[in-house]
Amino acid sequence: YLYKLALANWYGKFAKAAEYALEGEKYIEGSEGIFTNPVFYFHQSIALASAYELADTQTQEKYLKALQANRNKFEKWAEHCPENYLHKFKLIQAELARITEKGYEAIDFYDEAIASARENGYTQNQALANELAARFYLAKGKEKIANIYLEEAQYTYLQWGATDKVNQLTTQYPQLLFPKTDIQRNLKTISIASTKSTDTLDLNTVLKASQAISHEIVLDKLLANLMKIMIENAGAQRGFLVLPSQTPSENGTGQKQWQIEASGEADVDKIALLQSVPIDRHLPISIINYVTRTRETVVKNDAVNQGQFTHDSYIKANQTKSILCAPLINQGQLSGIVYLENNLTTGAFTPDRFEVLQLLSGQAAIAITNAKLYAEVKESERRLTQYLEAMPVGVAVHTTTGQLHYVNQTGQKLLGINISPKATTEQIAEAYQVYRADSQDLYPTERLPISRSLVGETAKADDLELHQSDKIIPLEVSSTPIFDETGKISYAIAAFQDISDRKQAQKILEDYNQTLENQVASRTQELKNTLNKLKTTQNELIQSEKMAALGQLVAGIAHEINTPLGAIRAAIGNTDKALEASLSQLPQLLPQLNPQQQTDFFSFLQLAVSNQTSLSTREKRQIKRTLTQQLQSNNITNAKQLAHLLTEAGLHHSLASQISLLQTPQVHQIVQIAYDIARLHTNSKNINNAVERASKIVFALKSYARYDHSGEKQLVQITDGIETVLELYHNYLKKGVDVVRNYQNIPEILCYADELVQVWTNLIHNAIQAMDGKGKIEIQVQVENQDIVVEVTDSGAGIPLDIQDKIFQPFFTTKPAGEGSGLGLEIVKKIIDKHQGKIDFTSVVGKTTFTVTIPIELTDNGIYNQA
Repeated sequence: YLYKLALANWYGKFAKAAEYALEGEKYIEGSEGIFTNPVFYFHQSIALASAYELADTQTQEKYLKALQANRNKFEKWAEHCPENYLHKFKLIQAELARITEKGYEAIDFYDEAIASARENGYTQNQALANELAARFYLAKGKEKIANIYLEEAQYTYLQWGATDKVNQLTTQYPQLLFPKTDIQRNLKTISIASTKSTDTLDLNTVLKASQAISHEIVLDKLLANLMKIMIENAGAQRGFLVLPSQTPSENGTGQKQWQIEASGEADVDKIALLQSVPIDRHLPISIINYVTRTRETVVKNDAVNQGQFTHDSYIKANQTKSILCAPLINQGQLSGIVYLENNLTTGAFTPDRFEVLQLLSGQAAIAITNAKLYAEVKESERRLTQYLEAMPVGVAVHTTTGQLHYVNQTGQKLLGINISPKATTEQIAEAYQVYRADSQDLYPTERLPISRSLVGETAKADDLELHQSDKIIPLEVSSTPIFDETGKISYAIAAFQDISDRKQAQKILEDYNQTLENQVASRTQELKNTLNKLKTTQNELIQSEKMAALGQLVAGIAHEINTPLGAIRAAIGNTDKALEASLSQLPQLLPQLNPQQQTDFFSFLQLAVSNQTSLSTREKRQIKRTLTQQLQSNNITNAKQLAHLLTEAGLHHSLASQISLLQTPQVHQIVQIAYDIARLHTNSKNINNAVERASKIVFALKSYARYDHSGEKQLVQITDGIETVLELYHNYLKKGVDVVRNYQNIPEILCYADELVQVWTNLIHNAIQAMDGKGKIEIQVQVENQDIVVEVTDSGAGIPLDIQDKIFQPFFTTKPAGEGSGLGLEIVKKIIDKHQGKIDFTSVVGKTTFTVTIPIELTDNGIYNQA
């Protein structure tokens, strides 16, 4: 059974081999302790692995258990005697890796088995390992790599003397190997030549030379071996190996540029490698060109005196005698040129040596092609590893059992001392201490992203934590399956990163939201308390008006309390709406943003709070047009509406720095929230101003008729106060009042800013009432001479002529009882008088204009205060 089993393996009768393997095991006990025992288990393993794909599922399980048991046997034997058993152990491991779809592991095991067999003289097993490796690569569709191993197997079987096996391989793979007739013809030629001349190498020498060439796969070592072999076997004094350049032609013709890559001399042991030296001045260019053109071998017995190349400058200069220049051709392609010369004698390259070189040159061409292919594969692997190592996130590759096959440097740093390459899928959570976020529960195995990918799912999760001795690392993990050529899962790859910064940002946002809610609740309660106090004060003032005992000042203040009350009510309404919109959209928006976008978003909100500037209508229109064009040029949709919100929120200055954020799909939500936050901030400031003004009014009640304030003047922009009032009356204005602003570029002035706000409040409030909430208000602000002139015009019914001289008198009002005290314009006039200004009006039906003139004060150095 052992012989039948071995022969079935050699000749690819896998089903029969598996049958002999199982039958022969019945008699294995009788061979305990003798050499046939391990030989049987070795061939049994090869047979079961080869027949694995032909068996049903139940039989496959049986084969797999037997293979694993045999592997364990050889692992122990290899520890005690690696010379005899290491290559067998590695080959069984390679076959196990192959059938369990661990392709990357199989590659290394095949190469290790081949190297160990060659080192310890197991030629037949070396050949078998090469053949099995070739089958592995052919199954994956990699014919070029398979060709390398098949040629190695062919020549190793030939060295072993298994000519029938060589013939079988040549017949089975005609597209990859030399036809058997060519091999036999070459061998016959060499054998005949060896019997005719004592100078000709015998067959064994040629086979050793061929084996030395075919065994080397690393290009520089191959070139060194090849150069030595060619010089020794041809009887050359000097030799050169010429290969095509790896870089494109510099002359732009697209033709190959030939360069010297190796050179040597018979009396110098060292070979010069990979010189990439141009052939000019080093070789006869005419002969090299002839060989590249005709692909024929040139042999010259006396080159300096005979033949067509006697005029070559190199030959003339060096007085070259014997020359042999042969092409290295593989599958019809010229892969290199061997140039040999001997200046000691003529006719150095005899026909029998020429025949030997012909055989070796064919093998050399194949070996060079294979070595270049091998170098390309290694370079691709190196680049892939380099790319993975350079990635800023951890990358891990797991086998189908969950074991760690590869992890890059970033991944190693994240995993720390917890790297457990042998941990299976069921052991990953415990081995790497992976827990559910914010808990002491190990992460469920079936929910691990890598586990899900090993069953074909692309997965992502951000609720994992690595628990290490000194810290806890929150992770985001994305994984995907890797399929082989047959569509089966061979690996799963996972990318993972530390998301501590993101988690911290989320915590800050949650704390910020909670703080904001608390502040809003507290401020709302304060406003309610103030409102109650103001209502009480208003009632007292109304009562004071009826008694007419408090005098003009106190009576005037009572009417003015209505104005901050209305402003506070309007601000509270705006605040509630903006707050509700912000709080409802924030939880929906944030999960849609990546960490960088979240950071940019919070910077955007900060700008919304800090960039509070006043703009004229003309400026806003110009800014909106500019913003619309910029947004459209960056392919941002709904540009006109976004430009409006950005301008109103004071965010037009920061567009360039936030353009990447505005290109996200969530741009409308982002800008709307920023606009609402800006409104919250503005309303909060306005409410504070109104409350302070109301407090001053309440204080004025205590002071009775005393009107003079102890406050100092402030440097302010008049239009800021007007815009504040317009914002407070936003809810009233939007119901039917069209506001037209005509603001010139005016200087800042020293004034009692709070009191002027009261002036604008009264004039705008009266204008709205005069139009019954429907019409147009036009506000003109300009500089005339050394004064600031503010005109407020409404389209109301106008002031009747018979009462125009009474409107600034205290207690005069045209409103129904209980709606006005008649003190509003009287207080306005006092404020303007305090600024040494004046207030006038003109009124006709459909147009009433109040004109306020305030002098521009000089600074200490006599220069106008200008913005």
